[in-house]
Amino acid sequence: MMVKTETASGSPEPLGGRGVMQVPQGGRIVVAGDGYMPGTTVSVFALPRASARMVGKMMARSMSGAVLIGSAPVSDSGTVSNSFTVPNGMNVGDYVLQINGETLASQLRSMNLQLNVVSASPTMRAGVIREGGFYQGRSAELSDAGKEKLHSIVKAIPRGAQDVAVVIVGVSVALDSVAANLDLARDRAEGIAKYFEDRGVSGTYTVSVSTTFSVDAAERSLDNGPRASGLQKPVESSSGKPLTTASISFDAPM
Repeated sequence: MMVKTETASGSPEPLGGRGVMQVPQGGRIVVAGDGYMPGTTVSVFALPRASARMVGKMMARSMSGAVLIGSAPVSDSGTVSNSFTVPNGMNVGDYVLQINGETLASQLRSMNLQLNVVSASPTMRAGVIREGGFYQGRSAELSDAGKEKLHSIVKAIPRGAQDVAVVIVGVSVALDSVAANLDLARDRAEGIAKYFEDRGVSGTYTVSVSTTFSVDAAERSLDNGPRASGLQKPVESSSGKPLTTASISFDAPM
């Protein structure tokens, strides 16, 4: 007898912890075997492990909580091959997968395997990674500390993250004109975006530039770019100076 599990789309389902076979709700259990009595049926049950441990000899039909996954006919040559769908509403947890059939000698053949039923859609958690200040002086060259910050952001993105949104705000306030500040802010923002892209960070990118400049003793502020969920507002240094900021939001499996 061969037994394997698949997702609802037919992709192979990997083994879970401790090498235990697992199947998602709505997934499939595939069985194929021979040596059965022609004209009979092979039935597949899922028995909650708590119930299974209470009974010495497992007789699925009399067990509390047993779920009949399905039955398949045995061919004239004594073989069986079928795919059984696990109910979408089946409780998540540990089960004993029991496959019952009749041998050529009219004896009960019962095969038992540990099975873990898992959620079809893993619970997701929302997360945000945010850092500010990647440059020293009046350049678009990353400082050593800035490189470490960007490296830590990339490493902190969880495996399997979904709906990844990258928001970068390039900032410069120390040059002699609005145009010069915006040019430097743009170079800084583009450099961070390229850093993430080169390291395989895929998702939606929103890049903008920002500067604050004093003209005729009046403080003027200029932002060039859309806002996205409040993540684009630059962070500030301890002295109140706005800093180039990179934020990544995502949904990730729990």
